Amino acid sequence: MAAAARRPSFQFYPGDWLLNANLSRCSWAARGAWIAVLAKLHDSDEYGVARYPLKELAKSIGAPFVLLRELADKGVLKGCDAGSVTRPFIYIPRSGRGGGPPQTLIGETPGPIWYSSRLVKDEYVRRVRGEHGKFTPGHDSENPSPKASPKGGFGEWQGDGSSSSSSSSMNTLGATHLEHSSRANHPSDGLSPTELATPPPDPEFKLNGHAYSLPDCPHQKVIELWGKILPQLPQPLAWRGQRVEHLKTRWRELAAEHHWPDQQAGLKFFAKVFRFVGQSRFLTGQKTGKDGRAFTAELPWVVRPENFLKVIEGKYHQDES
Repeated sequence: MAAAARRPSFQFYPGDWLLNANLSRCSWAARGAWIAVLAKLHDSDEYGVARYPLKELAKSIGAPFVLLRELADKGVLKGCDAGSVTRPFIYIPRSGRGGGPPQTLIGETPGPIWYSSRLVKDEYVRRVRGEHGKFTPGHDSENPSPKASPKGGFGEWQGDGSSSSSSSSMNTLGATHLEHSSRANHPSDGLSPTELATPPPDPEFKLNGHAYSLPDCPHQKVIELWGKILPQLPQPLAWRGQRVEHLKTRWRELAAEHHWPDQQAGLKFFAKVFRFVGQSRFLTGQKTGKDGRAFTAELPWVVRPENFLKVIEGKYHQDES
């Protein structure tokens, strides 16, 4: 059987790079080495995975071993050397408007094994999409209405937080999907307790015989964080229905992907996302779209599946001149 042709490239998103909390704690030299590691893993027979010692991986890219050790210690490069067992890598795919059942892409595996969770996830999505034929080229129903939200010039939604685009059909975001929001003079704490619908706690999953509990999504704290970091943008007056479901789903997906140990880890990530939103002239109403109209992002809009990944991938930070 002929070997599959190697892909000549992989996509790179500045937003992901800038928002990666683990990578941002690495030295500049280690960040540069990470690009070389990604290229090596991209070219691997088992896409995204190297099943040999870390020292050999460092030698194969011509980088000092200490830099790859730094990437591994900071949780950027996943895996372990011989004598240890790597943690499982869990991915929660989208299913309709919510998260599907968790998928273990890398199980508890004895070392040596080193991998990029991003590349491994991309390969899984490509394979599943190929098996089920869900991707329809040119399908554009996921893009929001130009009168209600940004469109054009920003690229397609990249579905799973990876460099593989998803084709899940989404309703356009119209005015009927948004409840009225106040402007910057609304108190930054956002909601009174009676206005916040209380969702059920996130479940505990059984993976490889071990319990893995996702930290519950602290809706009120996320809302308060939005108001604290982005007081100049509209603040939600109510939080119920699809707003609750969208935020909870985004939280669960990220918690499972990054193995957040607690709510604080998730809040730090969302704080970075909100600061990133504040750096976009388009999302903060300082730049008009192709239709000549200004747009200002709202929290319910940001956490919708067809918008969230566009935001963190920097789609709305392009052409900022």
